[in-house]
Amino acid sequence: FLDTLIPSPPSPTSMYVVGPASHTSQVAMPVLSRGVVRGQVPQPAAAAPCAAAAPLQVAGTAHVAAPPARPCVAPAPVTPQLAWGAPGEVHSLPSRRTPIQVGGELSTSYPRISQATTPPLSDWQRLAQSGWPVGQTTRVPQVEAKSFRTARDPSVPAQEALRLLKEGNARYTSGQSTRAACAEQLTALAEHGQNPMAVVLGCADSRCPVETMLDAGPGDIFVLRNAGNTCPSGEDSIVGSVEFATGALGTKLLVVMGHTKCGAIKGATQLAVAAPGSKNKACACALDRHLEALVPAAKEAATELGAGASVEAVAAAATRANVLITIRALLENSDKVRDLARSGGLELHGAVYHIESGRVEFIGQHPRIADLLAPSLLIRTARDPS
Repeated sequence: FLDTLIPSPPSPTSMYVVGPASHTSQVAMPVLSRGVVRGQVPQPAAAAPCAAAAPLQVAGTAHVAAPPARPCVAPAPVTPQLAWGAPGEVHSLPSRRTPIQVGGELSTSYPRISQATTPPLSDWQRLAQSGWPVGQTTRVPQVEAKSFRTARDPSVPAQEALRLLKEGNARYTSGQSTRAACAEQLTALAEHGQNPMAVVLGCADSRCPVETMLDAGPGDIFVLRNAGNTCPSGEDSIVGSVEFATGALGTKLLVVMGHTKCGAIKGATQLAVAAPGSKNKACACALDRHLEALVPAAKEAATELGAGASVEAVAAAATRANVLITIRALLENSDKVRDLARSGGLELHGAVYHIESGRVEFIGQHPRIADLLAPSLLIRTARDPS
């Protein structure tokens, strides 16, 4: 916008100076102070070398900004210039203005005149309109260099990963999600490989997007999902994927996450409380067989709640019971997972996602984790060879 105020001199003499509003510019450009132009258009003078060669930063505070060092050539004799505004007026930055002729001291700019052609925005105009405190000593914001976790980095410890998941969910529920993929991140992951901080086995319910609820980006979470977040009979697609993530990728945290109002758990609960003999085995389909694998959780919850409990109450309790059953199934059906957990290289935690609020409730490790990790006792019987 300075180019609009005063035409550039015939040689490269333009210098930008950031200073207080009372500062008087000693170069060919006026000083911009909070959207107001203040300063003196200097009279012709002998050329002198510029002292500042680059922006000067002292303890995070920007004091002077100047282009690379080169001889400062005296400007042409002062002639009436075209500027936006009238002498003696002070205005903020409106959207439209009309040029008027002023000479000598330039102390104002930008009157509100609607019958005008708006000149194109310059870098300084954008600075002023964005609210950047131009015209005073300004604290320079600290900009952290972007870094993306890839296979080149160490694995994230389980407790650190758990903390990051909790913080991500807190950002999500407060409407402050920050994670979004960028070109640099995608390139880094493609070239250097993935290094997820956690494995999450969640439900396939469309209301439960794992990365979204945890405010996680590409490469952060190794996600597995099926109806009811279960691992029936050591299903190979689930167990094998967990072994790959915790073994080949070195992920140290596994979270089994159920959720409220789960349709699969409710279906299993209805099967669990149905009258004996009401099931039609001839009509059983893949979904029915899948729900049968969830029935033990529903029966466990129904037993704890006692007779007379509603289907909804049993289903809610079964959601938590199913999370713990799945953790147990992973440990019982994978020697690799069990050995990693036993050596401290892997932690298995449970969680419940509340679809009503978006909050993830982390319920910790299995209450019988020590028993599940204890070495099996081999008991010799008459069936064994001598």
